[in-house]
Amino acid sequence: MPEAGAVHGVRVHEPTVEEALARLGGVARREKLIAACGRAAVDAALTAGRLVVLARGTYAGPALDASRAAAAAVSGVLSHRTAAQAWGWGVLSDPERPDVTLPKDRRLSAERRASITMHRTDLGPDDVDGDRTSPDRTLADCLRTLPFAEALAVADSALREGYPPARLQGRPERVGRRRSPTAGPPTRSSRRCGRSAWRWSASTSSRR
Repeated sequence: MPEAGAVHGVRVHEPTVEEALARLGGVARREKLIAACGRAAVDAALTAGRLVVLARGTYAGPALDASRAAAAAVSGVLSHRTAAQAWGWGVLSDPERPDVTLPKDRRLSAERRASITMHRTDLGPDDVDGDRTSPDRTLADCLRTLPFAEALAVADSALREGYPPARLQGRPERVGRRRSPTAGPPTRSSRRCGRSAWRWSASTSSRR
């Protein structure tokens, strides 16, 4: 008789809860974790504190950063400055609470609302990349909603971190057209960009 955990007499590696969670992107529904590693393992991980409950039936590991946890708890996505940071872009000031975008009709308790800076819009498939808004959407949101210096700092940092310049240079009013190739840190380089960035942001958003 084959031993437990074996198939046709061959021992099969059963992933740990941590391994299963990593494969599922760091946040997972209970049923998916149970399917991957068994109910007993999931319950034991909860008891031991190796899993935390983000929302009913939604789990994460304790090392998940607070911003991702807050977004996952309300079934939203990181956006604006928080998404910019997730993409590795610099910001002039850290957001006091994580920026999270939710569908317009999503209802939240007062406690959940207090844990995030909430933005409401119905994002399209191309606007989301994993647990955050896409690079294009992130940049458009920052340019459209942040104070001038902060928005341009994000744009400049995005370019320096590899955001394709052609995406900003395709139209004469885009911010990339006016950025100096020797631009320094965001606090200085933001002054080198023109107010035309908002026209690019508006045109990008209107096409979504």
